[in-house]
Amino acid sequence: QWASVTKQFIAVLVMQDVEAGRLALSDTLAQRLPRFSKDREQVTIEQLLRHFSGLGEPEALPKNMETDPLTFCDLPVRAKPGAQFDYNNCDTAIAAAILEEVNGKPWSELMEERILKPLGMSSSGVLVAPIENGDVITSGTPHLYGASAAMYGSMEDLLAFDTGLMSGALLSKSSLEVLWDGRPKDGFVALGAWEFEATLEGCAEPVRIVERRGDIADIQVINVFAPELKRSVAAFTREPGVSFGEIWQKRGASYELASHAFCN
Repeated sequence: QWASVTKQFIAVLVMQDVEAGRLALSDTLAQRLPRFSKDREQVTIEQLLRHFSGLGEPEALPKNMETDPLTFCDLPVRAKPGAQFDYNNCDTAIAAAILEEVNGKPWSELMEERILKPLGMSSSGVLVAPIENGDVITSGTPHLYGASAAMYGSMEDLLAFDTGLMSGALLSKSSLEVLWDGRPKDGFVALGAWEFEATLEGCAEPVRIVERRGDIADIQVINVFAPELKRSVAAFTREPGVSFGEIWQKRGASYELASHAFCN
């Protein structure tokens, strides 16, 4: 299971609608989801994808995010929109609700039609219940997190997504630059991921990195690619206590993986 790497996919679906003219990142909840916009009228789609919305989120495990995210996320705001970074699952769940409103179908169907099938990601999908068989074993209750964490698939499929994205199969070059606009003043958070430059072992020059992580139950996932080099690396672990470390700090498994994949 890919956990919060799902958020990276939702951001791509949103940018596809932006590219097609169905949405704008500056669109507000008042415009696109008025029945949810009480005290949240000025929250924009971009703020949702960057986690600058100020939306609240329950502390308890979600009970109905996958079926009714508008009810689950209907809490008082925590901050003024755009004021501060506050990572939460409701941001992505509400962005997916906007996708469904605009396209008239579930976000999971959009995912299948626009990303999974075109890229041949045959082992991937969206969890609607816990699974345990020879192909997929889930931990915890990822299906309850809906658009924020319910996707699953092989590492090969995740790399296929990276390759398709970097090659322009999913978005135009100009849209990719918007998607990967990691702003230093905001902690390098981009749309559904983080984007930054890093000094890696074996590379003479700093490398532009796009990174997304997922962590749920006893599973951790990391997805990293270097757009200019057209290379990517993905990994996961079920080992408790394992830390991937931080690429930008030049330490840990993520730094070693990125150095090996991109510089050797």
